Amino acid sequence: MKSIAILIFGIALGWMMHFIWSDEGIAPVSLGDSGYVLDEPNKAESEAQGEELAANQSQQNTQISAAFQSENTTASDQQALSEDCRSDGNNSSRCRGYLIRLAQSDLSAAQLIQKLELWLEDYPDDLEAGLLLVDTLVRDRRFILAIERLEQLKSYQYEVEGVELLVNKVDSLIRATGRMFHDNNQLESLVTLYQILIDAEPHEARWRFELASVMQKTGQYDEAVNLLSYILYDSEYGNRATELTAKINAHLYPQTPANIPLVQSGSQFLVDAVINNAISLRLLIDTGASITSIDKNVLQRLGLLNGPTKEGRLQTANGIVATTLVNLHSLGVGGFTVQNVEAATVESLGGNLDGLLGMDFLSQFNFSIDQNDRVLFLGSKDAR
Repeated sequence: MKSIAILIFGIALGWMMHFIWSDEGIAPVSLGDSGYVLDEPNKAESEAQGEELAANQSQQNTQISAAFQSENTTASDQQALSEDCRSDGNNSSRCRGYLIRLAQSDLSAAQLIQKLELWLEDYPDDLEAGLLLVDTLVRDRRFILAIERLEQLKSYQYEVEGVELLVNKVDSLIRATGRMFHDNNQLESLVTLYQILIDAEPHEARWRFELASVMQKTGQYDEAVNLLSYILYDSEYGNRATELTAKINAHLYPQTPANIPLVQSGSQFLVDAVINNAISLRLLIDTGASITSIDKNVLQRLGLLNGPTKEGRLQTANGIVATTLVNLHSLGVGGFTVQNVEAATVESLGGNLDGLLGMDFLSQFNFSIDQNDRVLFLGSKDAR
């Protein structure tokens, strides 16, 4: 009986030593479609391969484990290890594998971030390690730095799938981070976020517009106008940039109320107007019209029908008629200007009349008409 007990104890001790030295307690990490997924430990390893794997793994990981896990390891020691990895392809693979598996250890987020950033200094195109760093930064609530690291990682990717993955992750993280900063009124954090994105994508109009919008809220008006000047003619953000510029200028330079001379024509009044800061027209004031209308022949002569147009319908005294809508960069009366006015085309109105001034312009101001003195009073509304 005593011999049997000794034998059983020996077998148990052998299996215990096998588990300790085989390193099976560290689970591998694999990449999924959305980033990285932690897998369960592989317990299907055959008994025949177990002892050989344990011996090899123990020998291979001794140096790596000491370098990465020792509390006394210095940055220079870790840097030396990464340089060894660079010079030895096999060692590099083992170093990387061990580093990735540290994600499941009891390292603090700060420790893991330090080790991953050190690794990425030598291997900046390592997609898996880069995504792990971003995930750790997010868990540590270092959102702006996570976005910055994603942008850097993207610049090193050449395969379409890798770039698409990072673009989606960047966009998702930007939306979530921006929404959080907005909800918490963290405007300075938003400024930092959009400045990073402008540096990463200087030709992306969206970031300049978003940054200008935040700066307008924080009173940085000159900086906002300067940013918007770069995108005034952008196909997607140009109109919005022009509108925001006009709003800021109206706040900075409120116009003095003015009495603008009118020309009476029967029971109606005509006023001189300027479109696109260059072309003078005479328009009939029509407070019953929701939209400004311009003589089709005038628009054709000025070449404004050659640009982007769209079809629309216009309510007139004779019923609803089809019309073509054109975009005017600006429409001004007596020094008061509205940007990006969508005007309808009308057939010739005869005489020296070039169109109708509608409420889409007039409603932007405090206005009234003095019929006795034949003047149009215009004044700025309170800045919104």
